[in-house]
Amino acid sequence: MSLKTGRNLLAALLLAGASAANAFPFAIDDFKVVQDGVTIFHDGFDGATTPPAAPNFSDGTAGVYWPRGIFSAPAGGKLSLTTAGTEISPVTPNYLVQRGLLEHTVSADGSINASAGLTPGHSFEVSAIYDLNMPQVVSESYGIELGDWAQKNCPDCVRMAVLMNDKGKVNIKFYKINPATQLKTDISSVTADATHPQILLKLKKSDAASNTVTASYTYIDNGVPGTEVPMAGSTTIFNVQQYSLASFLAYTPVATATAQGSNSNLSLTAQVNGAGNYSGKTVNVYVAAIYGGLVFFNNGMSWAQWTGGTMPPYASGVKAGDRTLSILSNLDVSSLSGTTIFVGYGVDQDDMINNTAYSSVYTIQ
Repeated sequence: MSLKTGRNLLAALLLAGASAANAFPFAIDDFKVVQDGVTIFHDGFDGATTPPAAPNFSDGTAGVYWPRGIFSAPAGGKLSLTTAGTEISPVTPNYLVQRGLLEHTVSADGSINASAGLTPGHSFEVSAIYDLNMPQVVSESYGIELGDWAQKNCPDCVRMAVLMNDKGKVNIKFYKINPATQLKTDISSVTADATHPQILLKLKKSDAASNTVTASYTYIDNGVPGTEVPMAGSTTIFNVQQYSLASFLAYTPVATATAQGSNSNLSLTAQVNGAGNYSGKTVNVYVAAIYGGLVFFNNGMSWAQWTGGTMPPYASGVKAGDRTLSILSNLDVSSLSGTTIFVGYGVDQDDMINNTAYSSVYTIQ
């Protein structure tokens, strides 16, 4: 990329005209854990508790969620999950997350509470009812999980989720993932039917003598569940730890982009999601492009190659928040194949890097 060509591209990557974007509007209506045929935990989000507080277990043991992000009090029998409540994930790079992980098997000191939790030798199921709102950006998702979390590591995580795939289609997806490494094993998926107002997602270990987990979903109309639909395939748990924690969660990338047109006439719009834990903070916004091993930053006026030291921000001292950015507008990028564009933010460059508060939003093919 010549400096002149680079400037032509980079000068087009302006944040001018940024407008407010909608935070993801997800809501959970019900969260339940059944063990050996008995409901041991149920949160109907009636407003009596707000995560990290949780209802008691059926045996009277106090329930508590290990939270990621901040939750507002439930309203109308539902708990809202929005980007305003998220935090930059300390585990999954480049994502914002809001999670309620039920501490029903492992106490704060790391010991296993076998009488109240999900351990081998029991049958159990975890389910949640969500409003069936469609994720709006690639890799945005909400759902439930069984995972053997130990600090920031979950090598044996199983999820059932509503998720937008890399082709912009919303699927109901059953998969395994190691959030720290992003190693993902897809088990099965089906296209979500947006005509239903709610969906029940379930992960189930049916046989006490087996570690096999299956998944299913049920559409709900006017409060009435329809037919339970099993997902194809199965997986196993307890491969690493001898416990599994149930959680509900929603997450979205720090930034994504939508492209229109061809390389000779490309338009690119980025969605930048402001994490709730940055609320009220002033941040620097960074826009970068990498081509042929060279790094370019936009300083708000033009693009220049960066060879180390201070990264020039596009904008300094702006309020963190969700934004839609018009990055490219009908630009000929035919000669720039392989260029990858990044968008991120932080109190400073170290904050952005240390918190992985950035995402690659597009690669010119």
